[in-house]
Amino acid sequence: MRTPVTCIDKTILEKNINQMQSLADSKNKLLMPMMKTHKSTQIAKMQLEAGCYGFLCGTIDECIAAYTIGAKNIMYAYPISNIENLQRLCKISKETNIMLRTDSYECAMLAKTAAEQENLIFQMSVIVDSGLHRFGLEPSKAANLAYQISSFSNIEFIGFSTHPGHVYKKTYEYVEQIAKEECESLVLAKKELLSLGVKTKFLTTGSTPTVRMAVNCKDIDIIHPGNYVFNDFIQISLKAATEEDCALTVSASIVSNPEEGIFIMDAGAKCLGLDKGAHGNSAILGYGYILDHPKACVVSLSEEVGIISANQEQFSIGDIICIIPNHSCSTANLTNRLYCIEEDEYIDVDIRGNSYNFYL
Repeated sequence: MRTPVTCIDKTILEKNINQMQSLADSKNKLLMPMMKTHKSTQIAKMQLEAGCYGFLCGTIDECIAAYTIGAKNIMYAYPISNIENLQRLCKISKETNIMLRTDSYECAMLAKTAAEQENLIFQMSVIVDSGLHRFGLEPSKAANLAYQISSFSNIEFIGFSTHPGHVYKKTYEYVEQIAKEECESLVLAKKELLSLGVKTKFLTTGSTPTVRMAVNCKDIDIIHPGNYVFNDFIQISLKAATEEDCALTVSASIVSNPEEGIFIMDAGAKCLGLDKGAHGNSAILGYGYILDHPKACVVSLSEEVGIISANQEQFSIGDIICIIPNHSCSTANLTNRLYCIEEDEYIDVDIRGNSYNFYL
């Protein structure tokens, strides 16, 4: 096998996709997975074929890519304050349902104006801050903003959305509490808005570590996990996955043993990334988990090589090792193709870096 190479176990990938779809179906939830994890139209098609309702997208390019493969419901995760970005979505919104998010009156007004000019309707949810403190408003303020938006022409207010991303700052003991707060914040916003005389169609939320708890909340309508398709060492540390659930790995060769207990591999930051979690996680040591060598640690990465600290007898020059990355979303974004070892074929990672600018 050539190295370094980012590999995919298609059997595990398909299992993960089908299990999450089955979970959503069994709880009467709509599944709109976050596309930024894989950035692949091939994997997105697999999710559509399994029955997902649509996609949550992290870039405008992802929205356009989802449209090109026939997704009928596309939600953009972040507020839009750029008219050119809105104009790109306007071009596809007459053929697919575009759902926007906002946490400000200003962004909502910009979308309203763009929709009026193009004679179309955007659906819109208001972002609730459930603890990440990135985007969003506390529930009562979110309800007040939603009340204002509900009277806009060319905007259909549909509900509230949140992302409990702060779960990635914590250890697994906190996951249940964060899931509880995730749901409670949305339900409170819904109740506050109802007291103002406006009904809510959807409550939408999601993270892979909390989703198996959040689906039990009867008020949640749409779930947005993303990382579940691959899983990674962060999910293992949060007990949201096991090694057997990890579909994405990096294979590397041991190329040097400069001193006892120190080994150098031919995979670095440009393969694995320097990520220890989307928001930092004290439970993560090193830059990836080496399968079959739990006591070895990837202690540092330069661009093309990595340094491993291990007992001298663990490795020899020429050994090929397999690494579960800390954060598979970052690792997938660092390659153009994922190699399926068992089928000797590739899955393209084709929604990277403005790759759909040629289309719109």
